[in-house]
Amino acid sequence: MKFLRNMDLYKGVILASLLLLPVVGWWIRNCSQQVEATQKAIAEATRAGGWIEKIGKLLGDIALVDQNRTIMTNATSDPKVYFQGQIFASVTSGLDSSLFTFKPSSEERRIGQGDKQQVVDYYMKIDFPKQGGKDYEMNRATLQAILFNCESGAKGQNVQAQSIWKLLALSIQNAGVQAVLSSKKTPPADLEDRWIVKSLDFVRREPKKDAKK
Repeated sequence: MKFLRNMDLYKGVILASLLLLPVVGWWIRNCSQQVEATQKAIAEATRAGGWIEKIGKLLGDIALVDQNRTIMTNATSDPKVYFQGQIFASVTSGLDSSLFTFKPSSEERRIGQGDKQQVVDYYMKIDFPKQGGKDYEMNRATLQAILFNCESGAKGQNVQAQSIWKLLALSIQNAGVQAVLSSKKTPPADLEDRWIVKSLDFVRREPKKDAKK
């Protein structure tokens, strides 16, 4: 008690420092451990295949799912509008809606183990009938663009969406060969890049909601 009675400012600071030294030491040790854990986490996150890369991939997958949800809604609720939009997006000019017709249909079937899972296959047949006695011709690049856009669901540049419709069959004929064959002449060695598209057939499948297993 005599020590406390003779306590002055300097002695108080020294006493407080001695008492707080273990606490400060623990705090410094704890901060060092946190800094070390943070540096380790940063190194793990920024390395190749780390968390930042994984999170970026997941965000891309989420965006893709959201794009597909929109496309699936449009492609299933009104397939004619979907296909018409994809075809128009593929052709720069010279095409209007009167050049093709749609023939939708569906078929129920059972698949899977024991033939128990019931699904519905939806078909969309797109015909390109003659206009004024003439077939509609397109080049190979245009045909490939139509097929790609209808299958991919692409709606713009760098869009990675995926359509639920897949090409089932197509009927095409080279316009130059058709003219040669009709005249019974020998076909040329090189074919012209002129193609008559008779029809395109697409299909999608989904489980039957009220199917009993």
